[in-house]
Amino acid sequence: MSFLNKMIVSFFFLVPAISLGQVYLDGSYDEANSKIIVTMTNEVAVAGIQFSLVDTPEAFTVTGATPLFDNASAFTFSSNTSGIIIGFSFSGAVVDAGTHTLCEVDIDLTGNYTEVTFDNTVFADAETNNLTVTTGDPIIVGEMLPMAHVQVIHNSASPTVDVYVDGALAVEDFMYRTATPVLELGTTFIVGIAPADGEVIAEFPFELMDGGEYVVVATGLLGDDVTPFNLAATATTFGADAGNVGLEVYHGSTDAPAVDVLADGGVLLSNLSYGEFSGYTQVPAADYVIGVAPTGGESIADFSAPLSGLGGGSAVVFASGFLSGDDPAFGLFAALNDGTVLTLDTYTMDTHIYSKPEVFVLNSLYPNPFNPITNLNFDVNENSNITIEIFDITGNKIKLISDKYYNVGNHNIEINLNDYSSGHYILKLSTQKDTKLTKLTLLK
Repeated sequence: MSFLNKMIVSFFFLVPAISLGQVYLDGSYDEANSKIIVTMTNEVAVAGIQFSLVDTPEAFTVTGATPLFDNASAFTFSSNTSGIIIGFSFSGAVVDAGTHTLCEVDIDLTGNYTEVTFDNTVFADAETNNLTVTTGDPIIVGEMLPMAHVQVIHNSASPTVDVYVDGALAVEDFMYRTATPVLELGTTFIVGIAPADGEVIAEFPFELMDGGEYVVVATGLLGDDVTPFNLAATATTFGADAGNVGLEVYHGSTDAPAVDVLADGGVLLSNLSYGEFSGYTQVPAADYVIGVAPTGGESIADFSAPLSGLGGGSAVVFASGFLSGDDPAFGLFAALNDGTVLTLDTYTMDTHIYSKPEVFVLNSLYPNPFNPITNLNFDVNENSNITIEIFDITGNKIKLISDKYYNVGNHNIEINLNDYSSGHYILKLSTQKDTKLTKLTLLK
């Protein structure tokens, strides 16, 4: 080959490929034979074929691909388990312009339903020019079954367990005080619990709502007659509005009495008994001190809850362990949607004094319950701009009470909710350094 010819060939392979023709890919699902049938309409002859099948959600593995067009024997087709299909001819054969059944793709179906699309499409003519490719609608494989979103938390002070769903191992070596991510499950199933690598010792049937969101907590003690092992479940919501954090609180300490849950000294939830869920609520995304108090009493344990970085997300906060001091000791934990479980560190007054001084102290909110007026009394320890707001139980701000500069001293503010209906509300006082929440109950 002359030097000039070599330069021409080199230039051909270096310049961008020119789109000279149109290829249209479409497909269908052969349920009886578990195959995806790919069709091609091409305006010009095709010599090189490459595309990927993408299943969303993941529901199958590609096990093979067979060409079906007229001169398919002149082509070599290959595939891999990732869904990439490649076809070409060693002899220079082409697929003539027209409409063809391009190939059938064998799949090993592992899910109930998926939508299949084409990706990474590279088609070329005999001169290696790339051809433009368009694709049809997603290929529907299987049947969309009713589904629910479920998070499971292991809060039974028992050995590591295996979790089965409808007899199939779903979570292996599920450890105490850990959680699954939010899972997509059918709406009707049976959960089996077994000691790690052992036989199932308890089964629990579930019937959930299509599209529902649920948290399931393994709770109680194996072999205990007073607080036996059980799976406690409730409907909930995963996620929250921007700037808020969704909370679901579960009382899972078997020897703890009914408690009030405090947020920065104010009652957030009252009279929560063992085995009860609080119900979903939203609070502004901030760092809080969460206190646990016997109903109507003073806090007996305080914990730091760093929620400022969870805006738009949610957490299931669960009380765990024994209040009596037995091992495992009492603690508060927060399960996030991705399965991460945060240990809420014990909060001490020394830490509060030296690392986060109280800008203000909420003295009283009286009366509470009220109709429709109550009085807020608080002390300001540092001249500050203080914002006072009212939120409904879902975390939506409904009223701005005050947003102004307060001098050091005692202050009293009248709060009038005459324009609002009976129910629970959250009062928030905040500065750049401090935030406090307390619950209001309006009774008309």
